[in-house]
Amino acid sequence: MVKLVSAKCPNCGASLKLSKEDEKVECDYCHNTIVVDDAIACYKLKISGKVSVEGISTNADLIEAANELLDMKEFLKAKRKFLEFSEKCPDNYQGWLGLLVCRTRNFTIRDNNLMFENDINKYREHFFRVAPDDIKEQYFETIDRYFDPEKYKRMEEEAAAEKRRQELEEQKKFAAEEKEKKKAKKLESPTYKKMTETADKGKSFLLKLGVGFVYFIGGVLVLGSLVGDYPFGERVLTIITGLSMFKCIYTFIEKKFNISNKTLLIIRIILPIVLLIIVSSIYPAS
Repeated sequence: MVKLVSAKCPNCGASLKLSKEDEKVECDYCHNTIVVDDAIACYKLKISGKVSVEGISTNADLIEAANELLDMKEFLKAKRKFLEFSEKCPDNYQGWLGLLVCRTRNFTIRDNNLMFENDINKYREHFFRVAPDDIKEQYFETIDRYFDPEKYKRMEEEAAAEKRRQELEEQKKFAAEEKEKKKAKKLESPTYKKMTETADKGKSFLLKLGVGFVYFIGGVLVLGSLVGDYPFGERVLTIITGLSMFKCIYTFIEKKFNISNKTLLIIRIILPIVLLIIVSSIYPAS
């Protein structure tokens, strides 16, 4: 285990806990790089009282007192301490951050006057100028949200809208999945399978009946035009020839071409009538 020793920053007088194994460290208060041996020697001089260094702990005491007042929400008193500290340590971000917090009452108020705006803009500018990158990142959103609330309001509204959209998509997806589950369960039902088979048989019967009716009507129309002109045998031969041609042509089309069932059904209905009319014209009138 590394043993820590007490030390004082020679620059600002802040109390430090250091390891003798380190050669140099950075002060958390003034951010100056100091030699460990010098910090330990400074602490020993102050404790022994043999050497008096004026202001050796003033800056550290100031920032500590200011933060204590800030914790108690004594903003006016804390502001005075932070002002004094910032004058002595202008390159220390803690003073400027403390002033910004005090002036805005912990980022809760905004006065519409020029002095107020000048103060908070100055404190913000100095803070971001001297603060380390990790500290800037830590406080960036809090400060930026205070200075540009509309930006974050829009962001929150967009985030809320996106959340609602995602929730709606999830609901639609869930509903679709439930529908598919119910459909799959229904298809697996023995009762549904039996009903489907019965319906298919009925459709097949109706289709055959419809096609037969079309054939009948086609034959009647053709024969009606031949009444008195053709003998009975030629009328029968006309119908048989037309239907035979239909069967050959329809079978050829069905096997050789990739045609949908709907198109085949249309061909099956129209082709017999066309062929019967064509064939009837082959036989000369008697």
